Amino acid sequence: MLDYAVKVTTDPLSCEEADIEALRAEGFTDEDIWDIIEVAATFNFTNRLAMATGMMPNPEYHGLAR
Repeated sequence: MLDYAVKVTTDPLSCEEADIEALRAEGFTDEDIWDIIEVAATFNFTNRLAMATGMMPNPEYHGLAR
């Protein structure tokens, strides 16, 4: 799952049916796979928006050691 999330992040054009089949073979449902893709894509989208606009989280966020 994490390898696929990284692939969605770093090289989404290389994602293919074989990746989906590998996840299914590990027991992920199609809904689970959609969730993996959606979370990775949304995370990337919102981070790129924030970085492109110079937006930084509030200081309290950084103090949470995440």
